[in-house]
Amino acid sequence: MFLLFELQIVGFINSDEVDDGEFENVFGVTKHRYFSAEAIDEWTEQVELL
Repeated sequence: MFLLFELQIVGFINSDEVDDGEFENVFGVTKHRYFSAEAIDEWTEQVELL
């Protein structure tokens, strides 16, 4: 269920409904950086430390 919710959120964020400027104002990083492999690797490392 959580995975389905996550996929819907990612689809919405990547749609034209959320422009790059709005995304950066909310999250503090660009869409490109947020969804980059490097950022995902950093999150994975942080989760593994828990």
